[in-house]
Amino acid sequence: MEISPFLGNIGSAVAVYLVATMSPGPGNLAIMSVAMRSGRSAGLRVATGVITASLFWGLVAASGLSILIAIYRGITAAIVVFGGLYLGFLAYRAFRSFWRAWIGRLIPLAQVVPHLVPEGVAFTPCSLYVPVMPSRLKDDRPMSRQQFEELFPDDGACARHLAELRWGDGFACPACGGTKGWELKGERFVRECADCGRQTSVTAGTVMHRSHLPLKTWLLAAHLVATHSNGISALQLQAQLGIGSYKTAWLLLHKLRRAMVDPDRSLLQGIAEVDEASVPCRDGGVAEGAKGVSGRGRSADGRILLAGAVELSECGKPRRIRLKAVESYASEALHGFVSEAVAPGARVVTDGWLGYSGLPDNPWEERVVGDRKAHEILTWVHRVFSNLKRWALGVHHGLRRKHVQRYLDEFVFRWNRRRHRRTSLDSLLGIGLGLPPATYQDIVEGRA
Repeated sequence: MEISPFLGNIGSAVAVYLVATMSPGPGNLAIMSVAMRSGRSAGLRVATGVITASLFWGLVAASGLSILIAIYRGITAAIVVFGGLYLGFLAYRAFRSFWRAWIGRLIPLAQVVPHLVPEGVAFTPCSLYVPVMPSRLKDDRPMSRQQFEELFPDDGACARHLAELRWGDGFACPACGGTKGWELKGERFVRECADCGRQTSVTAGTVMHRSHLPLKTWLLAAHLVATHSNGISALQLQAQLGIGSYKTAWLLLHKLRRAMVDPDRSLLQGIAEVDEASVPCRDGGVAEGAKGVSGRGRSADGRILLAGAVELSECGKPRRIRLKAVESYASEALHGFVSEAVAPGARVVTDGWLGYSGLPDNPWEERVVGDRKAHEILTWVHRVFSNLKRWALGVHHGLRRKHVQRYLDEFVFRWNRRRHRRTSLDSLLGIGLGLPPATYQDIVEGRA
C-alpha cells in the first residue's frame, strides 16, 4: 500500500466528517461527493468540496426554501453516519497494514490475545489471521556463494567456526573431560588438554574425522547441501567442488546425510497425518514403468515402500515430517513407524487401511477415502509424497533400496528447515560435530 494516497484518504475522511457534523446545510453532500471522486491529494479534495459547499449553501439560503433546507439536513444526518463508517473502515485498514508490516513479525497475535480473553472462552492461535511467516526468499535468504567466500576464506576461518559450534560452551577433553586447554598453531584448530596433555583437533571424533579433504571443502559441501532447495547429487557435488574422485564425493555426501538426523529430535506432537506410499526403485536398473514392472496400489513390485507422517498445527498447516522405508504395509510395520515418529497421545489421522487399527499409544481417526481422491482426505502427507517423488526422479533419477533411508532423511531435513534456511548450515554442522565417525565400509555395509 502506498503511503501518500493512504494518508490522503485519511485526511479526506476526517475533513468530510468534521465539516458534515459542524455544517447543517446541503453542502455536506457536495463535500462527500468531491472527496470520493477527486484526485489523490487530500488538500485538493477538501478545498474543492468547501468551495462547492459554500456556493451551494449560499444559493439555497438566498432562495429561502426552508423545505429544501430541512430535506438537506436529513441528508446531512445520513452522510454523517456513512462518513463515520467510512472513517472507521480506513482506520481498520491502517491498523491492519501497520500490524502486518511491523508488529505481526515481532509479537504474534496468538501470544498477546490469550491473555485478554476471559476464562472459559475457547481461543486458538488461528482465531485471528496474522501473517507472521514472511517469504523465505525475503527474510530467510541463505548465505550466497560470495558471502560464503568472505566468511570462510581459508581453512583457518573454517576451523574457528567449527570450534565455536563444538566448544561454544567451553573446551572439553574427550579423554579425561578436562575443561582447560590451549590452542596450538595449526590449520585444524588443535587444542591440548592442560590435565592429560592430549591434543584434540576440532574434527576429531566427528563426521569429519581423519578426512583428507580441506575444511573449506567440507563447509562448502555442507552449505550447498543444506541450503539448496532441491538438494544435489554426488556427481553435481563432484563438479561443484572440483573433487577428482566420484567415490570421494559420494562418501562426503553420505557423511553429511548422516548428520541430517538429530539424535535428540522430538517426536511429532498434536495431530499427525500418516499414510503410506512408494517411490521408484533403481535396483538392477529397473525403474517404475519399465516393461514387466507393474506395481500398482500397495504392491511392492519395482517399488520402495515407505510410510510418512506430517505434524499439523491447530490451523491444519504442516510443520515437521517423518519418512521411513518399510518392508510392508502390515500392522506390525505401520505400528512400529507410528511409535517411532509420533509422540504418545498425539492424534493420528489416516485413511481406511486396517493396518493402522489398534494403535496402542495414540487415538486413531479413520477417514475413509471411498470415491474421493486420497489427496483430498489427507492433503499434506500426499503433498509430501508428491514432492518426494519429484525430487527423487529429478535429482537422483530414482532411489536404490540399499541407501534409501539416507535419502529420505535428507528430504526430511530440507522440509523441516524450509523456513530456516539461513541457519541450516550451522544446524547441519552442529549435528555432525556430535556424531561418531564412520568409515566408507561402515556406510556401504549399513553399520552407520
